[in-house]
Amino acid sequence: MLLAHGVLRPFIDAQFVVASCLVARGDEPLTDNDRFIHGCLAQGRQLLLQGRVHGADSVSRELFASALQLAENRGLIEGDAAGRQAWLDELVTYRDLLARIAQIDATRLEEVLDGDA
Repeated sequence: MLLAHGVLRPFIDAQFVVASCLVARGDEPLTDNDRFIHGCLAQGRQLLLQGRVHGADSVSRELFASALQLAENRGLIEGDAAGRQAWLDELVTYRDLLARIAQIDATRLEEVLDGDA
């Protein structure tokens, strides 16, 4: 049984939302974290309704705050559009890998269930 996709997806999706919002700002520095997180919540809800983030657990103030801390640790708060885009690209890769793991897990489950028939 593969668990990585279920455990990691909310964190990666939250980071994806934060990175997307940072990329949308270009080189503009972030000065109001609370306002930014509020914007991330709105964007996250929209992506959830569009099916672009996996579940409601990916859209939380706490996960966005920790993703924003990660962005700060990466030096992306003061600007750096290229660094922000690189982080977003990295997260897209992680999301694709998690989707592949989920597909493998679903296929294995289907095989097990078919074997019981």
